[in-house]
Amino acid sequence: MGCRRRSSGSSTPRRPRGEFVALVGPAATKYLIFTGDRIDAARALHIGLVDELVPSDLLADRVRHVAEQMAGLSQLSIQATKEIVNTMAAGRPASELVARWVDAADSGPDLAEGIDAFAARRPPRFTWTPPVTPDPTPKSPMA
Repeated sequence: MGCRRRSSGSSTPRRPRGEFVALVGPAATKYLIFTGDRIDAARALHIGLVDELVPSDLLADRVRHVAEQMAGLSQLSIQATKEIVNTMAAGRPASELVARWVDAADSGPDLAEGIDAFAARRPPRFTWTPPVTPDPTPKSPMA
């Protein structure tokens, strides 16, 4: 989030967003708005704006490593985590949602694959995919 410095000395946020406040907290948000200061990478890491700092010459390797890590995870686990964390971050109860995802995990193919892969000391080959929901938008026969 950038801030514009006015001639009066005040700063106004270009696009204040609740997500930004939730990410870095109200104190850091106010500091950045009130001062209009630019922050360096270390400060961005400290306030939670970035997750890690990587030297530029190692960045491509780090991105590849993280992408490979994430690609090897169960898509069910990723979808469940995203939905549960987003629900909790919005301040909504998540216990029923967690129970539904646990049921989906217990009855899906990835649990057995994870156990088998662990026992065989091999990388898992997860196969779960989200259920396809019908598109509610009617399609034109001319399309």
